[in-house]
Amino acid sequence: MIEIDGSQGGGAIVRVAVGLAAATQQPIRVTGIREKRPDPGLKQQHLAGIHAVEQLCDAEVVGNERGSTRLTFVPNHLRTFDRITIDIATAGSVGLALQPMKIAMLDWERSVKTVVDGGATVGKWAPPVPYLEQVALPVMERFGVQHSIDVRRHGFYPEGGALVHATFGGSKLDAVELLQRGDIVAVEGVSLASYHLKDDEVAERQRKVARRLVANEYPSVDFSIDTAYVPSRSPGSCIVLWAVTESGTRVGADIIGEKGKRAELVGQEAAQLLLEQLDAGAPVDEWCADQLIPVLALSGGRLRVPRFTSHVKHNIRVAKTIVDREWDIDKAEGVITVT
Repeated sequence: MIEIDGSQGGGAIVRVAVGLAAATQQPIRVTGIREKRPDPGLKQQHLAGIHAVEQLCDAEVVGNERGSTRLTFVPNHLRTFDRITIDIATAGSVGLALQPMKIAMLDWERSVKTVVDGGATVGKWAPPVPYLEQVALPVMERFGVQHSIDVRRHGFYPEGGALVHATFGGSKLDAVELLQRGDIVAVEGVSLASYHLKDDEVAERQRKVARRLVANEYPSVDFSIDTAYVPSRSPGSCIVLWAVTESGTRVGADIIGEKGKRAELVGQEAAQLLLEQLDAGAPVDEWCADQLIPVLALSGGRLRVPRFTSHVKHNIRVAKTIVDREWDIDKAEGVITVT
């Protein structure tokens, strides 16, 4: 039984651990889950994601309960499913609920459709689903990952109510090197808002400010930032920006709208975040970097990250504990090598 300390690193420790345990067919026990948080233990999106992987690999699971700070996950064998459903009754993050399944099926030849009913595609403290669609997954394709996400209905915090179809599996992983970014070819994005905010032109206002600020720094690149209004149970907005690079990777950033926060400020903060990531010079942004750690663990290869964030460090810790590979961490150069 592989023992993992879950007291540091938040819910990401559990999501990565369960996903890699399923992918490698090894039993794990995670203790002290989120115990230093004001609301310790597992939350709704954790439970939903764990239950989906439990079905996938016919696992024996102890502790998959709300508030539990201890989880034992023993995978048995990968089962053949055409479809698995994840139900999220709250506005928990769809992207975070999908993460364990996404990791579990990184190197599985068959594909499985995963349907998320409920939850938020845009919420606090989690990557919006449009970021995963447009930034994270295209970068993962460089490693041979063939996953896809299709949003059928958006859900915003605090009501949720999303409907998302994702297809995982069918991949053949390759060990690749992502060390150089190259020049910026284009800046793209989507400024998204619920229909509640259409009269106030929230999506257009977010886009206008973001485009102006990024264009001031990169005046010669092509810009294509779309706006979209979508039906949802509650008002909400976000803007996701990404730079398409000469090396074929994408560097992204996102900000969500909040009650009382002007759309112009949302656009400004998104632009500033993107410019900060581009200034770092790495081929990926810091949020994509931590999601690539499980991929790197299974595929091998080399990756340069903009900085060693807490999520990157803890994901490496979990991956090293579960996956039997050699890891070389060059903090001065920001390079991770897995062989």
